[in-house]
Amino acid sequence: MYREDVLRILKNKRFQWIATAIVFLIVLFMSSSIRLSNWDLLTDQTTGEKIPLALDPYYFLRVAETIIENDGSLPGIDAMRTPGFGVGWSSEIMPSVVVQIWKISNIFGDYSLRAVNIFSPVLFYAVGLVLFFFLVYVLTESKFAGILASTFLAFTPSYLYRTMAGFSDHEAIGMVGFFAMILSLSLSFKYLARSKNKRYIGAGLFGILVGAMSALTIAGWKGIAVFVFMIIPIAFLFFWLIKLQDKNSVIRDLGIVYYVSWLTSSVIFSTILGSRMIDVINRFILSSTGIISVVVLGFIILNRLFIYFEDKIRLKSYNKKYHIAYVGGLLAVIGFFMLPFIGRNFFGLIWEILNTLLNPLWGSDRLTATVAENAQPYLTSWIATTGKWMFILFVAGMILMGVEFSRGVKSKKNKILLAIGFISMICGILFSRISPNSILNGNGIFSLSGLAYLGGLAFFGYIFLKTYFSEKIKINPIFPILFSWMIIMLIAGRSTTRLFFAIAPFMCLSAAYGIVVLFKYCRKKSLEEIVKIMMVAFLIISLVLSVMILNSSYNDVSNQAKYTGPSVDGQWQNAMSWVRENTSKESIFAHWWDYGYWVQTLGERATVADGGHAQGIYDGDHKIGRYVLTTPHPETALSFFKTMNVDYLLIDPTDLGKYPAYSKIGGGNGSDALDRYSAIPIMLVDNKQTKETSNGTMIIFSGGSYLFEDIIYNKGEKDIFLPAGKAAVVGIIVNLNGNILKRPEAVYVYNNIQVRIPIRYAYVNGEFLDFKMGLDAVVNIIPSFDGSNVNQMGAAIYLSQKVSKSLFARLYLMDDALNEYETLELVHSEDSPVIAALNGYGASIGDFIYYQGFKGPIKIWNTENISENVKVVPEFKESSNGVFGALDSLEFVEKN
Repeated sequence: MYREDVLRILKNKRFQWIATAIVFLIVLFMSSSIRLSNWDLLTDQTTGEKIPLALDPYYFLRVAETIIENDGSLPGIDAMRTPGFGVGWSSEIMPSVVVQIWKISNIFGDYSLRAVNIFSPVLFYAVGLVLFFFLVYVLTESKFAGILASTFLAFTPSYLYRTMAGFSDHEAIGMVGFFAMILSLSLSFKYLARSKNKRYIGAGLFGILVGAMSALTIAGWKGIAVFVFMIIPIAFLFFWLIKLQDKNSVIRDLGIVYYVSWLTSSVIFSTILGSRMIDVINRFILSSTGIISVVVLGFIILNRLFIYFEDKIRLKSYNKKYHIAYVGGLLAVIGFFMLPFIGRNFFGLIWEILNTLLNPLWGSDRLTATVAENAQPYLTSWIATTGKWMFILFVAGMILMGVEFSRGVKSKKNKILLAIGFISMICGILFSRISPNSILNGNGIFSLSGLAYLGGLAFFGYIFLKTYFSEKIKINPIFPILFSWMIIMLIAGRSTTRLFFAIAPFMCLSAAYGIVVLFKYCRKKSLEEIVKIMMVAFLIISLVLSVMILNSSYNDVSNQAKYTGPSVDGQWQNAMSWVRENTSKESIFAHWWDYGYWVQTLGERATVADGGHAQGIYDGDHKIGRYVLTTPHPETALSFFKTMNVDYLLIDPTDLGKYPAYSKIGGGNGSDALDRYSAIPIMLVDNKQTKETSNGTMIIFSGGSYLFEDIIYNKGEKDIFLPAGKAAVVGIIVNLNGNILKRPEAVYVYNNIQVRIPIRYAYVNGEFLDFKMGLDAVVNIIPSFDGSNVNQMGAAIYLSQKVSKSLFARLYLMDDALNEYETLELVHSEDSPVIAALNGYGASIGDFIYYQGFKGPIKIWNTENISENVKVVPEFKESSNGVFGALDSLEFVEKN
């Protein structure tokens, strides 16, 4: 009797919902607490105010502060970003929402805007997790799946950082819009599937609802909104084709009303939420990814016309059975003639789409290719990021989606083929880019990887159409959404590392979906005993893996979150305090783009470059890379400062490690695209090889990198040639005779043969040494610290022929030892905390030291006293129109 009472309680829906709510609230509370565990770290030590976590959130914070300063509105232009170019403000709604939350919060207490700002991503995360639970519930009709998927997502490491306190960027609020969009899409498909009458108003209203949520996604995060205009058209086309098999279905009429309502309302609501209509249309509808929404619109309209007129078609070759093939062919012909009117070419568009599928960075600019989080990942990195067990559950869930889809087919043969085609498509996308050393490395359309990828898609398409034309397919109306979401996320998984955040929700959904389907199979009485035993075994394994995953990920995210402090460390906080207190409010700063939002928000000064890349108006990233940081000609940098009205130049120590990025962006045109490209290797002293000689001490520094430029050197009667990209510098040899440094030698390796070449220049203890003979490079010797002792000869920076002449090397690393930048006054040098601490204990260290990496000061130079003979070059303010290094031939100094 007791057992029956327990079962009756467990089956009670009210009890189930109460238990579900309690478990969900526990998960929400625990995961939100983890995301707030770094709260105390998010404090500016110079002001005591709260500060954001990462780079871009500083921009959104400044926008929110500007809204309050201007009584709820924004000025016409943003004077802090690239002054003089009329840069506007972001149309994304996050800052405005933060301001509204701040106003509401002050009803209950006195909270600063900055505190509310850094709390906001956790609030958006919580709202998003609630929506995600209901989304999974609607898609799977399982409360357990909703709880499991939400728990997976709450503790998934790849979903942590961008939803933590302080990461007040657009990702967290963008996912709220995205989940709301998928949820409204799911509810609308269910409505359309069960409609028996032509309820145009209902279809139109649901279309408008999905359009409003699409617009909300655009306003929240344009990056995730790109997926909206692929997921909805693909899902709707799939849904349309399946429902169209039923001649009594009203989808042929309601569907057009619904789809047109969605597409038009998406644009209209986007303009209401602050976006320009033309921008929305160009970016989300007419782009190479979004144009599928127009294609699907054209397809369903033509399809409806074919259905209406098919009884009047008298062509002998016309077969009603294949009418969608005729629609596709006619649509291609129309597209061929219509695309030129929007500046597109039919074959060019097809080629662009194919290349984008295989290589999402194909055709991207130099900047995109050099940003680390835009790197195209391999399957190995995907698995490493998510964890192998989670990845296995994710793949298993997708396979079971395919099995469930194939169950809608009566024919056993077609059922098996459809499942095989579905699995082949998944495997083709996933395993066509395994690792850089694999035969399946993802390179090229016509490679084995390309054939596996596109072949898998084509095979599934063929099997689906073959089945579609031979028999009816019955599916749950939410499957097209699962299918579309899955395809887009699999492709996104091959695109950029940063999208692992956006992929995580579907992975969690898929893993939970698979477990629920296994549970459903285990309850089937029609299964053979051996099959049921296997299903039970798989289910138990899946549940055990789920527990292992949650335990591991909970520990990982807990430890990661509590120690994640702001990207602006104490050194930057102090430097920006100096800027606020010692520079004019009208000052303009130049630096590499990474630091723009910090200078604007914390330093409260305008910049000519920032993370939003408004400097793209004048190709600022290229020009700063070429004519400032890597230039061997001081007059070009001085002319740039003068032309752009720059008052201060700032260089950060991390610019040493970023040299490959900005030197590549600063490259020339065509065959000279890599003319500035290089890196700055640091070699550490090898105490085991250091030894006393009859003349003093020989010190060996080991490390190095491949060469970025050819070396041609005549050593006596022997000519030495070391080709770039094949030879490498692997060490530096320095001889000391007492305190006198002898000419250093660099050790190179080419074809497994070691070559020594003397280096002409050295920079030690603030002194530039010229040994008159040797390779035109510089060895810059700096101290190192091992945690216990300081070695004044602990590391050697190798400055190659072209790097040694750059502004970065001459001005920052060698303190303008050759007096090439006399008109630039070093007005502030913010020491590295490591150096400041060591000097506080009595060590005598200059600007730089090697301790767990290169450490150095943030240096700021005043650029206001540039000589009158340095010219203002208007071309610096003009777009290069894709021609890099176009200003090389100009004169930057007045001739006497």
